[in-house]
Amino acid sequence: MSVRRIEVNRQKLLLVTVAILGIFSAVSLLATNFQIWQDALGNYHEALWPGTGPNITWNLNFTSMPTNVTDNSSGVTPSTVMTRSFNTWATATYNGSAVTNIGFTFGAASASLPQAPAIDCQNVIGFADTATDAFPTGVIAFASIVHATSPDGVVPFTGPCGPCPLQVCIVDVDIMFNPGATFATSAAMAGQYDLQSVATHEIGHMMGLDHSAIAHAVMNPYGDTSDIGVHQSLWTDDMIGASHLYPGTLSPNGTGIKGQVTVNGVGVYAAHVEALDAATGDAVTDTLTDPSGNYHLRVFNGTYYVYVQPLAPDTSRGPCTILNFTGQAGYGNNNSANIPSNPANYTGKYY
Repeated sequence: MSVRRIEVNRQKLLLVTVAILGIFSAVSLLATNFQIWQDALGNYHEALWPGTGPNITWNLNFTSMPTNVTDNSSGVTPSTVMTRSFNTWATATYNGSAVTNIGFTFGAASASLPQAPAIDCQNVIGFADTATDAFPTGVIAFASIVHATSPDGVVPFTGPCGPCPLQVCIVDVDIMFNPGATFATSAAMAGQYDLQSVATHEIGHMMGLDHSAIAHAVMNPYGDTSDIGVHQSLWTDDMIGASHLYPGTLSPNGTGIKGQVTVNGVGVYAAHVEALDAATGDAVTDTLTDPSGNYHLRVFNGTYYVYVQPLAPDTSRGPCTILNFTGQAGYGNNNSANIPSNPANYTGKYY
């Protein structure tokens, strides 16, 4: 059993792992917007909630309006905003077809629920975690994710919250908002964070999604106050990830787009690969290459161009560095000594 904390940073959304992943040896990666976990045998798997069409219950650890939440209209409560955020994922459609089969149910609002993350098989949302190490400078929210992995590779097995029919099951997620930051339930103003945008991002992590390097995506690892960077609506990349994990009537093309990125005949590790809609030019979804330069883009049916570019070598020179993807097998573990250098000897190229 492992716990992973995914944090929303004031300047960027920063993913931090508590369960450290090592460099992997598999020949192919899954797309970068899935959380990847290692079982006891050294194999990597996507983490998701068990069951076909799972329904996840969420709870609030308060009953009155938190002091750091502002309602700039009238009568909009955090529970209303959370319901909207959960529905954004549960009711998403693409070209009229349901994207996912996951559901969410509001359970209870009670001040007796844990005020900080706890492994208690309850999914709690709150604004009162005041532990000194809960919110490093600039962090405004995080999702603490507990998963269970098969101890011997055999499924089903019994995890801390019951039977798990998968190699890796998400079993408990607590989402905490910084009590020292100010959130707005509507019309976020200067110095305020849009609560629905942040909540929708964290719920994506709750479902098993990781970060996306596409700016329009809810799962993009960047945000800001007021109306800047508001992400209340899902982008195609978000929907592709959600529909792959919990397929509705629409799911990504099974084959997708596969290929290899090379420079001077050598496979490029951690190249950022995007699928661009041929009709609109929009970046639809993205992934990173594995150590051999291989990539796999999952897409809905359509016609696409492929665009390849390096990640920024460090946070001072670009928004997306390898540290934004430490939840992915093989992409570092927050220890810079173990992170291969990002390739910088090529320019972006279309295919």
